[in-house]
Amino acid sequence: DDILQELIEHADPPSYQDMYTFILNQLLFLTFVSIHTTTENGTIVLYRLLQHPQIIKELLEEQKYVLEQEQEDQQKTSQQKGSTNMKNNLTSEVFTADTIKKMVKLDSVCRETFRLRSQFYELSHTNVSDHNIVLSNGTVIPPDGDILINLWYNHHNGNDDLEEFKPFRYVDSGYPSTKVGDNYLVFGEGKHACPGRWFAMQEIKTIVSLLIRNYDLCAVDEVTFPITRIGLPYGKVTIAKRQ
Repeated sequence: DDILQELIEHADPPSYQDMYTFILNQLLFLTFVSIHTTTENGTIVLYRLLQHPQIIKELLEEQKYVLEQEQEDQQKTSQQKGSTNMKNNLTSEVFTADTIKKMVKLDSVCRETFRLRSQFYELSHTNVSDHNIVLSNGTVIPPDGDILINLWYNHHNGNDDLEEFKPFRYVDSGYPSTKVGDNYLVFGEGKHACPGRWFAMQEIKTIVSLLIRNYDLCAVDEVTFPITRIGLPYGKVTIAKRQ
């Protein structure tokens, strides 16, 4: 079943909402989190590349290397199978899930971009118990009290260079863009971490890969990044088809 069927069969709307309104609201929410956020974050990655255009060359070189390795692997497989149509079996120009996964520099750019993006308070929580919750630093959260997490602090707590954008900070670090933790809360954490983050990152990296491969992207104006939760980077950009 798809998500719509699951909602129809198992939805439990609140007393003030009929089933149709509840399902429509849920579908609108799912559309937002699955399409809007992916598009938004993909755009932010592109603007980081426009702000640091030298990175694009390295990412294109990585693409070339990964695709060539993919072609060699396909040649070996075809030879082992004794294929008589080996040339036609080669698909080195196609970005698959495996080829995208091997682009570790691109993945690092994405994680670093998202780390620096989060300069706000988010991930609100409410004390739903009937007693005070006392944190280790003595802070008291009363019943029905709300708290938010300072993402800027979590994403800048540690090394002295965390204010700097270092695109390849996470290459060979064991921290891919989908790995959550106290120092990387873009996708949440724990049992409530975004379950679709692997697919979302696959989409973002595929979009970015295809755009830099097929088009020359250039920032005409200075690229500016907002520090608020709402808003996208801005600055005039030119896009030209690669010859």
